[in-house]
Amino acid sequence: MNYNIRIQIGISSIYKFPKTVPAATFITSNSGVVLKVSSTVKLIFEIEAKKVVGKQLYTFFDEKSQKAISLVLKNNTRAMLVHTSNQKMVYVHNSGIEVNGKRIIVIREITKLSENQQKAELRYAILEAFAWSATRREALNQIIKLVSNKFKWYGGIVWLLNDENAFNILTFWSKKSRKSELIISDLIQNNDYQKDLTQKIRTYKITKKNKIKIYSLPIVFENKTIGILEFVGSGSSIISDLFKSTITLLKQQLGQFIVTKEAVAQLKSNEENYRTLVELAPDIIYSKDLRGRIKAINSAVTSITNLNTKDLLGRPLTVLVDASEREEVEEQLSKETNKIVTKPVEARLFSQKGKYIVGEIRERPKIINKKVTMRLGIIRDITQRKLLEKQKDMWVGISTHELKTPLTTIKAYTQLLLKSKLSENEQNYLKTINALTNKMTNLINDLLDAAQINSGTLTIKKDKVSITNLLETLARNSQIAFNTHTIVLDKTVEISLICDKERVGQAISNLVSNAVKYSKPKTKIILGLQLLQNNAVISVKDFGIGIPKKNLSNVFNVFYRAGNYEERSISGLGLGLFIAQYIVQKHNGKIWVESEENIGSTFYISLPLS
Repeated sequence: MNYNIRIQIGISSIYKFPKTVPAATFITSNSGVVLKVSSTVKLIFEIEAKKVVGKQLYTFFDEKSQKAISLVLKNNTRAMLVHTSNQKMVYVHNSGIEVNGKRIIVIREITKLSENQQKAELRYAILEAFAWSATRREALNQIIKLVSNKFKWYGGIVWLLNDENAFNILTFWSKKSRKSELIISDLIQNNDYQKDLTQKIRTYKITKKNKIKIYSLPIVFENKTIGILEFVGSGSSIISDLFKSTITLLKQQLGQFIVTKEAVAQLKSNEENYRTLVELAPDIIYSKDLRGRIKAINSAVTSITNLNTKDLLGRPLTVLVDASEREEVEEQLSKETNKIVTKPVEARLFSQKGKYIVGEIRERPKIINKKVTMRLGIIRDITQRKLLEKQKDMWVGISTHELKTPLTTIKAYTQLLLKSKLSENEQNYLKTINALTNKMTNLINDLLDAAQINSGTLTIKKDKVSITNLLETLARNSQIAFNTHTIVLDKTVEISLICDKERVGQAISNLVSNAVKYSKPKTKIILGLQLLQNNAVISVKDFGIGIPKKNLSNVFNVFYRAGNYEERSISGLGLGLFIAQYIVQKHNGKIWVESEENIGSTFYISLPLS
């Protein structure tokens, strides 16, 4: 079978072209030159096929239709009702099929179509304008043009109602004649022109002598009128059964189309904005499937790691991570799969200079219908931050060491002087110096511990320890150190476990010290010990100012202090709870607090027996 005929039959079957209606298939270049054409071209253009080949397609149409043909060829629109140079009405359709860069155009003559055939053809052209136009204006202008050319109207205007029920023009189209353009322009610019929201035809006076015909079609969406489409014409404008059926179709489709197209355009605009923001972000932003394979990733990955985005698609996220850390990072990320808020995971990543950078990975799941469908994440280069932290920790370590040396000397001389014969006032002075030296030493030790925690060098030495004996000793020592309060040991049982005695004691002492600071003198501090579900649970309860609910989640953060501490002059750096939390976590334990403002707080430490 001839190639052209095969294409013609295929396209005709898709669009149900009547066999009695002449149709011709053209194959053109991108510039519109006819390369091949079916022999049926003679039935429409009254010219042999061989005389058509090699010429521009638009030359076979009248002057008004030539611009429309160029739009069809450029894919700006899929279909047009136009006139040939021999004054036949034809339907020009860009099939959208391309063969080696060549376009396939189908042209049908509809001059002699029956009314039912014309109705079907016009309906198809309108629905295609709805489906294929890029914007609302483009589709509406195409429809107004189709209807105006078919039924001899000057053109049309689409008005939309705003929130204040005032009319704003959405779009308009008029025939390329001075009269048509002037009439449409006058209606748009005339502030006294009254629109009608009912479906009807009416006469409108432009001047005392000149009258025009206006057909108003309300645009309705979900039983609410959102605007009107007005066709503007003269006494010769046609209002036939075919016109009325076309209006019925528009009435059914316009409201839904205008609202949906606007929503789609807005979504597309938002998507483009977000895509631009993601591409501009200095951090690596990605999505991955539930197997951990990358589905999308922004170009920041190239600037940071020198890896191509296309090469990474479908590969595990951990290909960005140093091979020695991949298994650990994968394990940490897999633990967070279904969590909304996840802890950041630090990992070494390849950099484009062949060196490593430190990346902080944060992820959260995308949940649809209560089911995790993918994970979204961000990787931030924290190399400089880690370097600054390291320098800070080094500075703290050196500073604390340098400060401890003179403090040790001061303390030694103070204790030596306290053993000599001194007056009562001199004894009191030396005791004050000794107490303040101890306080200063504790602050320095806390700073040193915090620095070691950040650098990962704080050592934990575990051995079998009687937690009961440890708590009893701490209670006695705390009563001596904090004689302004009553330290009570309550509810103790005999419990031993494997832990670092000094460090666990330090964590409990920090809780006791905190309780003393935030409660009034002469009040109780109650220490407790229970065995719950194979865990030793230590509690420290005070009857102080409590912690506001909004601050409870932050109390264990480094340097954090609850907002109500300002109500009293309470000293400290906010390191005690941070250090206690680290020590407990290093023992695979848990630490938490229950508090009520102006009533008191209870801190708990849970340590596993095994």
